[in-house]
Amino acid sequence: MNKAIIIGRLGQNATFFIGGEQTACRFQLAVKETWKSKNNEPQERTEWVNVAAFGSVAEQMNSVAKGTLVFVQGSANTGSYTKNDETRYYFEIRARQLRILPETGRQSLKDLDQNEIALVGRLGQDPVTPKEGITHFSLACNEYFKGNDTTQWISVATFNGLSDNAARILSKGRLVYVEGKVRTRKYDKDGQTRHATGVVAHRWRALDARPKKQESGEYHESASYDYADDDIPF
Repeated sequence: MNKAIIIGRLGQNATFFIGGEQTACRFQLAVKETWKSKNNEPQERTEWVNVAAFGSVAEQMNSVAKGTLVFVQGSANTGSYTKNDETRYYFEIRARQLRILPETGRQSLKDLDQNEIALVGRLGQDPVTPKEGITHFSLACNEYFKGNDTTQWISVATFNGLSDNAARILSKGRLVYVEGKVRTRKYDKDGQTRHATGVVAHRWRALDARPKKQESGEYHESASYDYADDDIPF
């Protein structure tokens, strides 16, 4: 499984690409997120989600204006490219379905922003815990697209109780279900701003049998989290 639902506002007009066999475009959606901190204080941030669309789905973005509310259902698509002799990595949602959500002067579609992704895949390596309360792993999600079997490698970060259980229970090769949000962090490299994108999990569950070597006992499927950008390990 590799399924995402994103609802957000178009940041700029979609960029269309010419020369391929079908229409293609890329655009960004601004998704507002609100939550409460550990001190019960309201917090708010905007996540910018990259989206790619092809064929008839892409054609729906013709003449769509900046600020328009857009619904996208699709899957996470990851990969790499070379720029200035440097390998760079990308994460985008490949749209399978797309809808423009109209607004009128009397009706404003507020608080509809959504950033949800669900994954099923196997761990490529044992989880890594860079510091207490944070555990990171990479998930290999297999999917069948246009006659081809593909594998998307998706970075997943867990926090607090989810992190402790992931470090204790998960290991390379285990089949895992993850629910979470697409999340991008900024970092500096050689004086230039770079971006890294993955999934911050708010729920996970192992789908295969627990190895005998691991201790038995119950574990929580979900846990709350409150983190800073620098804490995200991908």
